[in-house]
Amino acid sequence: MNQLIAIWSWAQQFKSLPAFSLTFLASRLADENEWAVAKDVIRRALEVRPADFELHRYHGWYLRNLGKAHYADAEKAFREALRFNPSDPETIGMLAGLLKRQGRFSAAAELYEQGALLASTNRYMKVNRAGMELLANVQSPHGAQALYRALIQEVLGSEPSESDTWSDVLCAEAYFVLGDDEASRRHFEAAARRTSSATVLRSPADQIELFGMHGFRPEAASKLSSRVRSLIKEPSTSSPVQANHLIAKTPLTSNPVIIHLTDVHFGSKLGPDGKPVRMHRFLDGDDSQSLEDHLLHEFKSTRRHFS
Repeated sequence: MNQLIAIWSWAQQFKSLPAFSLTFLASRLADENEWAVAKDVIRRALEVRPADFELHRYHGWYLRNLGKAHYADAEKAFREALRFNPSDPETIGMLAGLLKRQGRFSAAAELYEQGALLASTNRYMKVNRAGMELLANVQSPHGAQALYRALIQEVLGSEPSESDTWSDVLCAEAYFVLGDDEASRRHFEAAARRTSSATVLRSPADQIELFGMHGFRPEAASKLSSRVRSLIKEPSTSSPVQANHLIAKTPLTSNPVIIHLTDVHFGSKLGPDGKPVRMHRFLDGDDSQSLEDHLLHEFKSTRRHFS
């Protein structure tokens, strides 16, 4: 993570940098929860490609993760992305999620409905549409219940998958809203048996808790969300000794892992005009590149490998 920040601190001195490689760097920083730095990097990419809807979407996502103080700017970024591409379901879903966090449930429901029409097979849009409909009309949940009932029929009518934990948690949420707590619990437990991902269970637990907080079956919501959280398997950490032991036991017949290490040596040499040029050297002599040329080469190479 520190190396990623160091790369960006150094790269800022150059006037022209490839937008795609900046996007990749921003993504890597976001993976490390360095949202502020990722936001700065993607802004630089937007200077190069100001009409790129994906870059505006990333900008909004990084701002949204910086917290409530940045929600207004995040909304502007998402809406700018939609100005360039009004039919992008991913941006629509992100903007809807932002509105949900602000308690703007009716507006979020409209966006999720729009997203579901664009991506008709996307059940994420559909279940969130149903959830926002419920939160917007807690005292009159019949419309939301009809949406959840249709979702259950869609899931039950589809081809089953042994590893489809998403269908389990979707049905679990739907059965809770329909008042069948036993069926809801069974589906959550089935999902817990199939996955080791904490997020798969934590997200619907948060959703059900949110229903209760806004007045929909509060006691049942509290009980079920607590039960679901008890099913979450937190990842265990191995000590260095344990990790080395596991490595030592790895069979030599395993598939090889190729690791590319760039041997970075910085220095300088005189250029044609007699001024010193900073260098990145792989070997002495002619196998040298200017630092700027090396950055551009690595950025382009990175884009090719990960596109």
